[in-house]
Amino acid sequence: MGFPLHTSGCTPPLRSTCRTLPLLILLFLLQACKESTTGVIDTWNAAPKLLSFSASPARIDLDSLALLQGGTPDTLSTSVLIQASALTAGTGDVLQVDLVPGDQTSTIAGIWMTPSSNANGTESFSGTLSFSLARSAIGSFFVRGTVVSALGIPSSTELRSISVVRTDRPPVLSDLQVAPDTLVTAPPVPGVYALLQLTVRASDPDGQQDIARVIFYTTKPDGTLSNNGQPFMMYDDGGASGSSIGDTDAVAGDGTYTLAVKLPYGTAPGRYKFEFQAFDRIGAGSNKLTQFITVQ
Repeated sequence: MGFPLHTSGCTPPLRSTCRTLPLLILLFLLQACKESTTGVIDTWNAAPKLLSFSASPARIDLDSLALLQGGTPDTLSTSVLIQASALTAGTGDVLQVDLVPGDQTSTIAGIWMTPSSNANGTESFSGTLSFSLARSAIGSFFVRGTVVSALGIPSSTELRSISVVRTDRPPVLSDLQVAPDTLVTAPPVPGVYALLQLTVRASDPDGQQDIARVIFYTTKPDGTLSNNGQPFMMYDDGGASGSSIGDTDAVAGDGTYTLAVKLPYGTAPGRYKFEFQAFDRIGAGSNKLTQFITVQ
Protein backbone atom coordinates (compact mmCIF):
# COMPACT_ATOMS: atom_id res chain seq x y z
CA MET A 1 0.00 0.00 0.00
CA GLY A 2 1.49 3.38 -1.03
CA PHE A 3 1.78 6.54 1.06
CA PRO A 4 1.57 10.17 -0.20
CA LEU A 5 5.04 11.76 -0.69
CA HIS A 6 5.40 15.19 0.98
CA THR A 7 8.26 17.67 1.15
CA SER A 8 9.69 17.54 4.66
CA GLY A 9 7.33 19.31 6.99
CA CYS A 10 5.08 20.47 4.13
CA THR A 11 1.51 19.48 3.69
CA PRO A 12 0.28 19.12 0.13
CA PRO A 13 -1.33 22.57 -0.05
CA LEU A 14 2.01 24.23 0.90
CA ARG A 15 4.15 22.14 -1.43
CA SER A 16 4.69 24.89 -4.10
CA THR A 17 5.63 27.43 -1.44
CA CYS A 18 8.27 25.11 0.03
CA ARG A 19 9.80 24.60 -3.38
CA THR A 20 10.00 28.35 -4.09
CA LEU A 21 11.68 29.39 -0.85
CA PRO A 22 15.06 27.74 -1.54
CA LEU A 23 15.25 29.50 -4.95
CA LEU A 24 14.55 32.89 -3.38
CA ILE A 25 17.20 32.31 -0.74
CA LEU A 26 19.75 31.33 -3.41
CA LEU A 27 19.06 34.47 -5.47
CA PHE A 28 19.43 36.61 -2.35
CA LEU A 29 22.78 35.07 -1.52
CA LEU A 30 24.07 35.58 -5.08
CA GLN A 31 23.07 39.23 -4.98
CA ALA A 32 24.75 39.67 -1.62
CA CYS A 33 27.99 38.23 -3.03
CA LYS A 34 28.06 40.98 -5.66
CA GLU A 35 28.10 43.66 -3.00
CA SER A 36 30.96 44.59 -0.75
CA THR A 37 30.51 45.32 2.93
CA THR A 38 30.17 49.00 2.00
CA GLY A 39 27.37 48.30 -0.43
CA VAL A 40 29.49 49.22 -3.54
CA ILE A 41 29.17 46.83 -6.45
CA ASP A 42 32.49 45.08 -7.21
CA THR A 43 33.81 46.00 -10.70
CA TRP A 44 36.76 43.62 -10.66
CA ASN A 45 35.31 41.58 -13.50
CA ALA A 46 34.30 44.63 -15.57
CA ALA A 47 36.21 45.92 -18.61
CA PRO A 48 38.30 49.07 -18.14
CA LYS A 49 37.24 52.14 -20.12
CA LEU A 50 39.77 54.08 -22.23
CA LEU A 51 38.89 57.75 -21.70
CA SER A 52 41.63 59.43 -23.77
CA PHE A 53 44.50 58.33 -25.99
CA SER A 54 47.07 60.39 -27.94
CA ALA A 55 50.28 59.78 -29.91
CA SER A 56 52.58 62.61 -30.99
CA PRO A 57 53.99 63.74 -33.31
CA ALA A 58 51.32 62.89 -35.86
CA ARG A 59 53.78 63.51 -38.73
CA ILE A 60 57.29 62.09 -39.13
CA ASP A 61 59.69 63.43 -41.79
CA LEU A 62 62.18 60.67 -42.63
CA ASP A 63 64.50 63.04 -44.49
CA SER A 64 64.81 65.32 -41.47
CA LEU A 65 65.53 62.27 -39.33
CA ALA A 66 68.21 61.08 -41.73
CA LEU A 67 69.86 64.48 -41.61
CA LEU A 68 69.92 64.41 -37.81
CA GLN A 69 71.20 60.82 -37.74
CA GLY A 70 74.21 61.50 -39.92
CA GLY A 71 73.56 61.20 -43.60
CA THR A 72 71.93 58.39 -45.52
CA PRO A 73 71.06 55.48 -43.20
CA ASP A 74 68.79 52.86 -44.71
CA THR A 75 66.95 52.45 -41.39
CA LEU A 76 65.90 55.35 -39.16
CA SER A 77 65.12 55.29 -35.44
CA THR A 78 62.37 57.44 -33.99
CA SER A 79 59.62 57.45 -31.36
CA VAL A 80 56.20 58.83 -30.45
CA LEU A 81 54.98 60.08 -27.08
CA ILE A 82 51.98 58.18 -25.73
CA GLN A 83 49.53 59.68 -23.25
CA ALA A 84 46.29 58.08 -22.11
CA SER A 85 43.75 57.92 -19.30
CA ALA A 86 41.33 55.17 -18.34
CA LEU A 87 38.58 54.36 -15.89
CA THR A 88 40.05 51.52 -13.88
CA ALA A 89 38.44 48.13 -13.48
CA GLY A 90 40.65 47.39 -10.47
CA THR A 91 44.36 47.19 -9.79
CA GLY A 92 46.74 45.70 -12.32
CA ASP A 93 45.54 47.46 -15.50
CA VAL A 94 48.08 47.93 -18.31
CA LEU A 95 47.99 49.91 -21.55
CA GLN A 96 48.95 47.94 -24.65
CA VAL A 97 50.33 50.16 -27.43
CA ASP A 98 51.25 48.93 -30.94
CA LEU A 99 52.48 50.58 -34.13
CA VAL A 100 50.82 49.02 -37.16
CA PRO A 101 50.81 49.79 -40.90
CA GLY A 102 47.78 51.34 -42.54
CA ASP A 103 46.26 47.95 -43.37
CA GLN A 104 46.83 46.74 -39.76
CA THR A 105 48.02 43.36 -41.02
CA SER A 106 51.16 43.27 -38.89
CA THR A 107 52.77 44.85 -35.83
CA ILE A 108 55.92 46.93 -36.28
CA ALA A 109 56.57 47.67 -32.60
CA GLY A 110 54.74 47.45 -29.29
CA ILE A 111 55.00 48.19 -25.57
CA TRP A 112 53.04 47.56 -22.36
CA MET A 113 52.66 50.54 -20.03
CA THR A 114 51.66 50.58 -16.37
CA PRO A 115 49.76 53.56 -14.90
CA SER A 116 51.88 56.54 -13.89
CA SER A 117 49.13 57.64 -11.48
CA ASN A 118 45.71 56.57 -10.21
CA ALA A 119 43.33 59.09 -8.67
CA ASN A 120 39.69 58.43 -7.82
CA GLY A 121 39.57 55.41 -10.08
CA THR A 122 41.06 57.20 -13.12
CA GLU A 123 44.44 55.94 -14.30
CA SER A 124 46.98 57.99 -16.26
CA PHE A 125 49.53 56.49 -18.66
CA SER A 126 52.56 58.22 -20.17
CA GLY A 127 55.50 56.75 -22.07
CA THR A 128 57.42 56.48 -25.33
CA LEU A 129 56.95 53.99 -28.15
CA SER A 130 60.30 53.61 -29.95
CA PHE A 131 60.63 51.97 -33.36
CA SER A 132 62.65 51.87 -36.59
CA LEU A 133 61.48 52.47 -40.15
CA ALA A 134 63.11 52.00 -43.53
CA ARG A 135 63.86 55.29 -45.26
CA SER A 136 61.51 54.24 -48.05
CA ALA A 137 58.59 53.51 -45.67
CA ILE A 138 56.38 56.49 -46.44
CA GLY A 139 52.61 56.37 -45.94
CA SER A 140 50.02 56.12 -43.18
CA PHE A 141 50.54 54.19 -39.96
CA PHE A 142 48.43 53.76 -36.84
CA VAL A 143 49.28 53.75 -33.15
CA ARG A 144 46.79 51.41 -31.48
CA GLY A 145 45.93 51.61 -27.77
CA THR A 146 43.98 49.20 -25.54
CA VAL A 147 43.73 49.03 -21.75
CA VAL A 148 43.75 45.46 -20.42
CA SER A 149 42.65 44.53 -16.91
CA ALA A 150 44.50 42.15 -14.59
CA LEU A 151 42.10 39.42 -15.67
CA GLY A 152 42.87 40.05 -19.34
CA ILE A 153 39.62 41.88 -20.11
CA PRO A 154 40.30 44.58 -22.76
CA SER A 155 38.77 47.99 -23.19
CA SER A 156 37.71 49.32 -26.55
CA THR A 157 40.65 50.03 -28.89
CA GLU A 158 41.60 53.53 -30.04
CA LEU A 159 43.62 54.31 -33.22
CA ARG A 160 45.71 57.41 -33.86
CA SER A 161 47.08 58.13 -37.33
CA ILE A 162 50.78 58.78 -37.96
CA SER A 163 51.78 60.20 -41.35
CA VAL A 164 55.30 59.29 -42.50
CA VAL A 165 56.66 61.55 -45.26
CA ARG A 166 59.83 62.62 -47.07
CA THR A 167 60.23 66.35 -47.70
CA ASP A 168 63.86 66.67 -48.73
CA ARG A 169 64.68 69.34 -51.34
CA PRO A 170 67.65 68.57 -53.58
CA PRO A 171 70.64 70.89 -54.11
CA VAL A 172 70.97 73.21 -57.11
CA LEU A 173 74.01 73.66 -59.36
CA SER A 174 74.72 76.91 -61.21
CA ASP A 175 77.48 79.17 -62.52
CA LEU A 176 79.64 76.48 -64.07
CA GLN A 177 82.99 77.80 -65.27
CA VAL A 178 85.50 75.77 -67.23
CA ALA A 179 88.72 77.38 -68.37
CA PRO A 180 89.92 77.06 -70.99
CA ASP A 181 87.36 75.28 -73.19
CA THR A 182 90.11 74.28 -75.62
CA LEU A 183 93.39 72.75 -74.46
CA VAL A 184 96.63 71.96 -76.24
CA THR A 185 98.07 68.71 -74.98
CA ALA A 186 101.11 68.97 -72.74
CA PRO A 187 104.63 68.64 -74.22
CA PRO A 188 106.60 65.43 -73.62
CA VAL A 189 108.31 66.84 -70.54
CA PRO A 190 108.11 65.05 -67.15
CA GLY A 191 106.02 66.99 -64.61
CA VAL A 192 104.51 69.31 -67.19
CA TYR A 193 100.72 69.22 -67.63
CA ALA A 194 97.96 71.02 -69.44
CA LEU A 195 95.78 72.49 -66.68
CA LEU A 196 91.99 72.68 -66.72
CA GLN A 197 90.33 74.77 -63.99
CA LEU A 198 86.74 73.84 -63.02
CA THR A 199 84.41 75.73 -60.66
CA VAL A 200 80.67 75.41 -60.01
CA ARG A 201 78.25 76.92 -57.54
CA ALA A 202 76.21 74.54 -55.33
CA SER A 203 73.37 75.63 -53.05
CA ASP A 204 70.74 73.75 -51.06
CA PRO A 205 67.33 75.05 -49.93
CA ASP A 206 67.75 73.02 -46.74
CA GLY A 207 71.05 74.78 -45.96
CA GLN A 208 74.62 74.53 -47.20
CA GLN A 209 75.38 71.96 -44.51
CA ASP A 210 73.04 69.56 -46.31
CA ILE A 211 75.35 69.31 -49.34
CA ALA A 212 77.30 66.05 -49.11
CA ARG A 213 79.37 66.19 -52.30
CA VAL A 214 79.79 67.78 -55.71
CA ILE A 215 81.16 65.54 -58.45
CA PHE A 216 81.61 65.23 -62.17
CA TYR A 217 82.12 62.43 -64.67
CA THR A 218 84.28 62.74 -67.77
CA THR A 219 83.47 60.90 -70.99
CA LYS A 220 86.40 60.51 -73.40
CA PRO A 221 86.19 60.99 -77.19
CA ASP A 222 85.78 57.21 -77.65
CA GLY A 223 82.67 57.20 -75.41
CA THR A 224 84.26 55.54 -72.36
CA LEU A 225 84.45 57.11 -68.92
CA SER A 226 87.70 58.47 -67.50
CA ASN A 227 89.01 57.53 -64.05
CA ASN A 228 87.83 53.93 -64.46
CA GLY A 229 84.24 55.13 -64.40
CA GLN A 230 84.58 56.75 -60.98
CA PRO A 231 83.50 60.36 -60.35
CA PHE A 232 85.91 63.21 -59.67
CA MET A 233 85.32 65.03 -56.38
CA MET A 234 85.22 68.82 -56.17
CA TYR A 235 86.13 70.82 -53.06
CA ASP A 236 84.85 73.75 -51.01
CA ASP A 237 87.35 73.54 -48.16
CA GLY A 238 89.68 76.44 -48.83
CA GLY A 239 92.33 74.14 -50.31
CA ALA A 240 92.62 72.00 -47.16
CA SER A 241 92.72 68.76 -49.15
CA GLY A 242 95.88 69.86 -50.95
CA SER A 243 96.87 70.97 -54.41
CA SER A 244 98.43 67.57 -55.11
CA ILE A 245 94.94 66.22 -55.80
CA GLY A 246 93.84 69.38 -57.58
CA ASP A 247 92.17 71.16 -54.64
CA THR A 248 92.66 74.84 -55.48
CA ASP A 249 89.55 76.11 -53.67
CA ALA A 250 90.05 79.66 -52.39
CA VAL A 251 87.37 80.07 -49.66
CA ALA A 252 85.97 77.30 -47.50
CA GLY A 253 82.20 76.97 -47.17
CA ASP A 254 81.24 79.69 -49.67
CA GLY A 255 79.34 77.27 -51.93
CA THR A 256 81.88 77.44 -54.78
CA TYR A 257 83.35 74.01 -55.53
CA THR A 258 86.66 73.75 -57.36
CA LEU A 259 88.98 71.23 -58.96
CA ALA A 260 92.06 71.67 -61.15
CA VAL A 261 92.49 68.79 -63.61
CA LYS A 262 95.97 67.96 -64.90
CA LEU A 263 96.17 66.50 -68.41
CA PRO A 264 99.55 64.81 -69.04
CA TYR A 265 101.35 64.35 -72.31
CA GLY A 266 99.67 61.64 -74.34
CA THR A 267 96.11 62.64 -73.45
CA ALA A 268 94.00 61.56 -76.42
CA PRO A 269 92.86 64.52 -78.53
CA GLY A 270 89.19 65.07 -79.18
CA ARG A 271 86.02 66.27 -77.53
CA TYR A 272 85.50 65.48 -73.83
CA LYS A 273 82.20 65.65 -72.02
CA PHE A 274 82.09 66.86 -68.38
CA GLU A 275 78.86 66.26 -66.44
CA PHE A 276 78.46 67.87 -62.99
CA GLN A 277 76.01 67.05 -60.19
CA ALA A 278 75.62 67.68 -56.44
CA PHE A 279 74.10 65.35 -53.83
CA ASP A 280 72.72 66.14 -50.39
CA ARG A 281 73.10 64.08 -47.24
CA ILE A 282 69.89 62.20 -48.01
CA GLY A 283 71.25 61.20 -51.41
CA ALA A 284 68.98 63.45 -53.51
CA GLY A 285 70.69 64.65 -56.68
CA SER A 286 70.71 68.15 -58.12
CA ASN A 287 70.20 69.23 -61.69
CA LYS A 288 73.05 68.24 -64.02
CA LEU A 289 75.30 70.71 -65.81
CA THR A 290 77.25 69.63 -68.90
CA GLN A 291 80.30 71.18 -70.53
CA PHE A 292 82.38 70.00 -73.52
CA ILE A 293 86.15 70.50 -73.71
CA THR A 294 88.32 70.05 -76.77
CA VAL A 295 91.85 68.71 -76.43
CA GLN A 296 94.14 69.32 -79.41
